[in-house]
Amino acid sequence: MSNKDDDYPVIHNLTDNVTVPTDIGQSYATVNWIEPTATDNYGEPTLECPYEPGDTFSIGFTKVVYTAVDISGQSTNASFWIEVIGWYNVFLTLFNPRQTKGRGFVATPYEFFYHCIKTKKQLLLTPGF
Repeated sequence: MSNKDDDYPVIHNLTDNVTVPTDIGQSYATVNWIEPTATDNYGEPTLECPYEPGDTFSIGFTKVVYTAVDISGQSTNASFWIEVIGWYNVFLTLFNPRQTKGRGFVATPYEFFYHCIKTKKQLLLTPGF
């Protein structure tokens, strides 16, 4: 039997990529996920990551990398992406001449998408402030 550790640690249960919206008017979001685990054939490896579930992330993409290191110093990396999408406090003007007699109306983004699904009609969009 050999005492040499030839096997690298293995990272298990890494989360899939995560996409989260910000709250209205914010440029960041708090992101939660379940941390992975790591195993090795010789003892329990350490698992390191510069981020933790519950951290806040700015709008955009962040690569989250976990590194497992075994007692022999061998390491394995596994990663996923966090995407934070900004929901700005912007209103959309909906214009549909047949429904509003040419006047249009102002709605939140949520109301707009709900209206599009409900009516199944093509609408002309212009920014409204």
